[in-house]
Amino acid sequence: LKLQSEHSFHSCCSSDWLAQHAGCSYGPLEVGACFDSISICLSKGLGCPVGSLLLGTHDFIARARRIRKAMGGGMRQAGFLAAAGLFALKYNVNRLACDHARAKQLGAALASLDRSRFITKIKPFTTNIVVFELGEDFDGQVGYDDTAAKLEAMKEALAARGILVSSFGKRLMRFVTHLDVTDYQIADATQALREVQQDMMSSFVCYLHALNSGPEGTTLYFL
Repeated sequence: LKLQSEHSFHSCCSSDWLAQHAGCSYGPLEVGACFDSISICLSKGLGCPVGSLLLGTHDFIARARRIRKAMGGGMRQAGFLAAAGLFALKYNVNRLACDHARAKQLGAALASLDRSRFITKIKPFTTNIVVFELGEDFDGQVGYDDTAAKLEAMKEALAARGILVSSFGKRLMRFVTHLDVTDYQIADATQALREVQQDMMSSFVCYLHALNSGPEGTTLYFL
């Protein structure tokens, strides 16, 4: 606000997370007061097929409408999409707390895994996005030459169990809950994480030398 007043620039909050913070200690009114205009996406957490809202002063909205039409942004029969937006604003804002609760369940499932090698850090979160970090090295792991390969291997292992997860950075992965995710699916995801940890952490070569097998010993492969 200080920079805005000193330099007289227009500030816009472009995000879908304003609604996500409805259950926090601060809400859209407190955040919105810091900006001149707000753009809210309706097609993410609120579950619309498409659409967004632009909020601002009467003069700002009038100018935005003119620019939109000049750029070819007009749309006919938009009432169908508007109806979906109205439904989302009426019924889907309060239910975001369900997404947050399911995200906490995923966070708890991640916290129960091997925190020394498999998953070393879970980023703090209060909404529906859970970001976690894979360990720098899976001790003794075979077949993964670099971190990117580890990320892809884990994504593929989860996808094979019906769980989709995105990755970014060197070792970061992200779960996002939404209105199509049920409690049963959270339970499935929790079980899938445990299975993937077991599979990936056991992908190593174990050398066992039998006591009476001669000098060469016996090598057993657990893959």
